[in-house]
Amino acid sequence: MVTNDEIEKLKSVIEKHFSVGVSVKSKKLPFMIAKSVYSKILFDKECSKVDIAKSINITHAATINQLKFFDKNILNNPYLYEKYLKCTRIFDGEEPLDRKDRKSTRLNSVTPISRMPSSA
Repeated sequence: MVTNDEIEKLKSVIEKHFSVGVSVKSKKLPFMIAKSVYSKILFDKECSKVDIAKSINITHAATINQLKFFDKNILNNPYLYEKYLKCTRIFDGEEPLDRKDRKSTRLNSVTPISRMPSSA
């Protein structure tokens, strides 16, 4: 189970790497991406969907949709998947929060978030 301190740490990691808040109520793509990565990391740490939802003030149904969004969109985009892996490594303590990644310049040319197709 994940503690409240770990949840706050994950929120700060996600907010730093995606430049958006996970608690903001918005359906814009950058917010959806950040929330889906946040939900997936906590879900993989055996946190329940209800607990994930409560941590960012949404319903558990929205958490289910975010996990589906992750499977459809994040796994198929190398740039976003690399950001997910980086956030996971930082959350697990394998990497420091402020380390510069040399691969990020190469991956930025793949598909920036602003150019991703919206899901209908």
